[in-house]
Amino acid sequence: MRTMNSGHLVLQASKELNAYENMLLKAQKEMSQFLTTVNHLKTKTIGDSKKALLVAEFSQDSNIIKTIISRLLEELNILFKPQNSRSKKVVLANANSIQNHQYFKNEMAYFRANYKEYKGTLAIFASEFENKYDQCHKCLRSTSCFLKTCGSSFTSDN
Repeated sequence: MRTMNSGHLVLQASKELNAYENMLLKAQKEMSQFLTTVNHLKTKTIGDSKKALLVAEFSQDSNIIKTIISRLLEELNILFKPQNSRSKKVVLANANSIQNHQYFKNEMAYFRANYKEYKGTLAIFASEFENKYDQCHKCLRSTSCFLKTCGSSFTSDN
């Protein structure tokens, strides 16, 4: 039976934590750009309450995702905060930190999948805003699914 070198596991976990941090920082920058896009779309809804409502819902979902990114970055810093100027590698040496790492790994897997869906939805929403959303707003429910409040899936009826 082969045993895993604990130093190798700690190094692997450290690399994952750095990758998660970089991914979250990139997502944070992207969200600023996405919110700018959504705010630009707000200017196109003046006088059209239906479109204004759609953009407002998307804006709210965008702000929620931005909050989730901030929460994950904060958790990353709290759970794996270096102690006494030691590196993150040393912090992962105890069992509690290994459990924290597994928890955070699961959170990031969930976030990655939903963030990818959100970006795709935003691209479609922005590119087809003028035409498609005059007739149907069903596909916007996909952003609500991110919050697990709706069971609909991203489908296009038009």
